[in-house]
Amino acid sequence: MSEAILRVLETTTYQRYRGERSAFVAAWLGLEPELVRHALTQLAAAGVIRDTGNGYAVVGTLSVDTRSRPDGLRHIRQHWLAVLAERAELPHPEDWSGYNVISVSAADLAFVKERLQSLYRELRARVAASEPPEEVALVLLQLTHWATPEAPGEVPLQRVS
Repeated sequence: MSEAILRVLETTTYQRYRGERSAFVAAWLGLEPELVRHALTQLAAAGVIRDTGNGYAVVGTLSVDTRSRPDGLRHIRQHWLAVLAERAELPHPEDWSGYNVISVSAADLAFVKERLQSLYRELRARVAASEPPEEVALVLLQLTHWATPEAPGEVPLQRVS
């Protein structure tokens, strides 16, 4: 949850808050205060945040390269999917979700994938330019493709044009 904690630290609301900071972050994200205190200690030790005397401030921008560990991105995805599944049990009024289980042509599936990738790039650009930081959210776009199976020793299924 360190990524979500960092996003809270960036907000103007957190920066103006004068009470117990880790409890505030914990309440915002629905986390245990001890988990937040531990994460803040670890983030400070790593130099990702610094203690300002009134709380914490994020130091620069953080970019995590998961390519060095083939399973790194898988674990991160699993974490955020679990967060989303937990939130689905008690949604916030501002939450939005949608799903659509589809059967489409190969060309239309390629179109759906391209549009999701394009939307993801547009969202990242908008988020990067957004000021002031006031809200914290999780955006998850995912396409799960169940590819046509091929049984061992059988001729692959032919697609009808």
